[in-house]
Amino acid sequence: MIGIADGLRMTVVVLDDGSLWVHSPTPLTAALSTAIDALGPVDSLVAPNNHHHKSLRQWRDAYPAAKLYVAPAIPRKQRWLEQYTLLERTAPGTWAGALDVQSIAGAPYFSETVFYHRASRSLIVTDLVQNHVAAAQDSARVRVARKVLAAIGFNGACIAPPLKLSWVRKDPNAFATALRRVMTWKVDRIVVSHGETIEAHASDVLHRLFAPWIVTSEAAEHQSES
Repeated sequence: MIGIADGLRMTVVVLDDGSLWVHSPTPLTAALSTAIDALGPVDSLVAPNNHHHKSLRQWRDAYPAAKLYVAPAIPRKQRWLEQYTLLERTAPGTWAGALDVQSIAGAPYFSETVFYHRASRSLIVTDLVQNHVAAAQDSARVRVARKVLAAIGFNGACIAPPLKLSWVRKDPNAFATALRRVMTWKVDRIVVSHGETIEAHASDVLHRLFAPWIVTSEAAEHQSES
């Protein structure tokens, strides 16, 4: 994000069979590879929206037996992809005991899929929800950059500001319908890819962020009916 560190996070879930589900893979260092191998075999590599895919080939080369699950635009961006599955609403069999899945329809620029880890009651997201919190160790350059980003909406817990643009939300009703389903999950934690994990009053934060988009959609539907 404009050349500053913003807490890019990869999430790993240990599935019921002991294999690993890797969400939004980050660059694979030797230390990270050692830690992953200590946890278990990698079953799934998940590129959960159109913009989180840069390290996917590095992980595929390191774990060739892993299955690839990607957002719709990624095969066009990663031409080497041959065997992969496009992310859909239904969880594959190996995930079904651990994760619920919801594709965020209506915003094809992102084409994001979010996940609910039942055991920890954690919502796992990529860009949909972010949490940009200033840190005491931030340099002067980073503090200035954060102020610029805050002015355009990247401040604290937020929905990705580009989603406010009408050309990004091609179908506001479908977008709101997806958010409604996510709001039915009992969320104690929101694990974001950008910023700090949200653990305090996570469900309340989620409702605060999503409610305006759902209310807007409902108002538009009511107006069209009348």
